[in-house]
Amino acid sequence: KFSEHTEEYDQLELLTKSNHSKQNTYGGLFDNLDFIDTSNIKVEKFQIHTSTKKKYKNPESTCSTSDEFRNLVRGIYNYRCAILGEENTIVIKKDDGKKFTNLEAAHLWPDAWKGPLRPDNAILMSSDLHDQFDRGFFTITDELKIKVHESLKDKQIFRLNGKIISTPEDFKPNKKYLKIHQKFVFGRMKPISREKPKGLQKFFENNNYLF
Repeated sequence: KFSEHTEEYDQLELLTKSNHSKQNTYGGLFDNLDFIDTSNIKVEKFQIHTSTKKKYKNPESTCSTSDEFRNLVRGIYNYRCAILGEENTIVIKKDDGKKFTNLEAAHLWPDAWKGPLRPDNAILMSSDLHDQFDRGFFTITDELKIKVHESLKDKQIFRLNGKIISTPEDFKPNKKYLKIHQKFVFGRMKPISREKPKGLQKFFENNNYLF
């Protein structure tokens, strides 16, 4: 995982700029990786079973494990980054049938704060964007638009400000879960810790959140 907070970031920046004089990276995010051989990449259309759609209409339904949650979210987004689509999606299907991908299920209601393992509590994005999302560099509005923090106006990531993300029709992000990220994660500018922020518990009680 690369971000502007890792030691290797500057080296990665030089590498990508040397291959793409007009391209920039930010937080390990690549606009175009055409110097990497992606000829063996295979992405298959993911079919969502009717029983799965029915299951998650129940607000109390959750995945049994983190692996199930991660794989379900990757599948319903058809292995495409919700923010940058195919240009930021790397999926390699190996001969043994296993897949390697840079895509991760980013919690809206953080897992560290007991957020539910539900597909409507996640947005699929690349690992570098996931890192910045968890630090509160940007959030997603109720209208599914990216809102980048004002303090990052001079950073490359700010060009995403106002962009509408792509989401699956049957599993759009739950606005109640989005509200948690907007109110308690956005603008933190640091990783999420196990310590819950002040006011979170009261917010849950006032808004009838399920645990």
